[in-house]
Formats: sequence, structure tokens, C-alpha cells
Amino acid sequence: DTSNALGTLGMSSGKLLLYNQYNNAAGDLEIRTQNFDSAIYIDNSADRVGIGTETPTSTLQVAGDLTATNITASFSNFNRFIWNITLRRS
Repeated sequence: DTSNALGTLGMSSGKLLLYNQYNNAAGDLEIRTQNFDSAIYIDNSADRVGIGTETPTSTLQVAGDLTATNITASFSNFNRFIWNITLRRS
């Protein structure tokens, strides 16, 4: 029953705040556009964020290419990672 669901849009300290205050583990948040259904998806019950996916399987999952100037990573178990990296000179 979502009849008591509450969403809030506000400002605080110069930041735009968007809250899904539905008191349930299913209180997810989805940002979409007309042609991009899964732009950003926050899975409240699993504490995960998906970009380009509504079913993130890790804390942050990006479905598609990622471009970054600098990447910093730390690992607790280096052997469990599979790398598929393409380096391009800019």
C-alpha cells in the first residue's frame, strides 16, 4: 500500500534534495528521461546505485562505457577481480 507514500523536493545549503520518504525497504528512487528509462536508479533496500540499469549487483554499477580523468581504487582481495581495460591516448 503506497497511499501514505511521501516524496519531497527541496533545497538545503545550496543543494537540491530529492527524497523518497516511503517507509519501506522498497523506497527506491529512479531518475529517467523520455528516451533513457534507467538513467540513475537507487536501490534503497540493497544500498546500491545503478547508472543505465535498474538492477545493480554491486554498490555502483555502470551499464555502458565509463570515461574518467583519474581513477583511484583500493582492494581487499585483488585476486577476485577480472580486468577488461582499454587504454586510449588523448
